[in-house]
Amino acid sequence: MDTTDRVDAGQAAKRLKVSATAFRWARHTGLLPAPDAPPARWSRAAVEAMDADAIRAAMPVAPIRGSAAADRIAATLGTPNVSGLRAFVTAFVVRRFVDRGLPVDLAANADSGSLHHPGQDDRVCCREDLADLVAADTPSDPNKPQPA
Repeated sequence: MDTTDRVDAGQAAKRLKVSATAFRWARHTGLLPAPDAPPARWSRAAVEAMDADAIRAAMPVAPIRGSAAADRIAATLGTPNVSGLRAFVTAFVVRRFVDRGLPVDLAANADSGSLHHPGQDDRVCCREDLADLVAADTPSDPNKPQPA
């Protein structure tokens, strides 16, 4: 197989005219097959067999940034993050949640911040142990407000 016939996830998404985050979400959920050509690439035939409409339907809304997820979590806990003040829940906490496998990070580059499927963050916010998870993943700061 010619190497020009093999594409990575970003190139496959572009050929299918879907967002890269939707492609990564579809891959995460098992909607798309694993790469069939080394190294971690898909053959032209595999990409042509993919259903772009199904990929779009799997993630019909834009992803949210880690900072927005942190704001949602803080609001859920009754301690909303307020612009200009120290945040109760930070993007660092969300990154730790990603490390725990709670939401999956859909960003192509970890240095650019995390991106998440909003439905995953909704499920995280519904956890009964959410306050405990936030407390466990928040660096100690005696000046930071604690959850009620």
